[in-house]
Amino acid sequence: MSTFDFDVAAEGHSAKNALRLGEAAAVAYQTGQDIAQWAAERDLDSRFFDEGKIQGFTAQDDRLVLAVFRGTDQLEDWGINLNAAPERPRAASIRGELHSGFYESLLKVWDSRVAPALRDRGVRKVWITGHSLGGALAALAAAQAEMVEGVPVQGLYTYGQPRVGNKAFMDQFNGVLGSRAFRYVNDKDVVPRVPLLAMGYRHAREEMFFLADGKLREDPSLEEKLHNFIASELDRIHDALDFKGDFKALFAKGLEGIQDHSMPDSYLPRLRAAFEGR
Repeated sequence: MSTFDFDVAAEGHSAKNALRLGEAAAVAYQTGQDIAQWAAERDLDSRFFDEGKIQGFTAQDDRLVLAVFRGTDQLEDWGINLNAAPERPRAASIRGELHSGFYESLLKVWDSRVAPALRDRGVRKVWITGHSLGGALAALAAAQAEMVEGVPVQGLYTYGQPRVGNKAFMDQFNGVLGSRAFRYVNDKDVVPRVPLLAMGYRHAREEMFFLADGKLREDPSLEEKLHNFIASELDRIHDALDFKGDFKALFAKGLEGIQDHSMPDSYLPRLRAAFEGR
């Protein structure tokens, strides 16, 4: 019997699952050996994948299949993030346009590394997660599973996820996955603010927002977020930093908006403070 403490059949938001999937998103940054050990300690059978800059793992027991995508651990990986030209999905069942860098990155691992575990799930429930770039890949993987493969996704939790598609896509995403998708944003984290709204990109509707004091708000009002620097628009720092798409320079500034993006140092401690023991 699996020792992975997880509510497999949860419908709607689950505090326990938010924490467990956050832990999985954090461990995705470790080596394949470390991931295998983490999974084995929870009686999960895992498969690590590494296709250039796209890494992650799948894990399963007799109840569930996890698909976990690694985020950005090297500044150079933002080259993928900055390839923001929109692209029509290859599958006619997906409407709108997608961020080409994220979408093409998912397709590199989909058929060979991710989809087989989902297709062969049997009665297992499918859960998907990721942080940062991994959150973008996780969101697109959930869309690919439901809208193209016909694989039901029980839940999607992302942390510090950038925007992945235009309004037409997000309207469809919300209609199909909206009640099962939860997007965590930490205080001044800058990454969920890109690509910009002015470029046509939008987010899914279910936002779980950590305020500066660590309190969690579900779909907070604009008034609740105004006190957080760069909480609603990246434009404010464009002028201050003379930002021209150079994320290396942005990260080097050590801004709070970058510090708040860290999975092990920011998201995971806040998830634990909010949900440990629940």
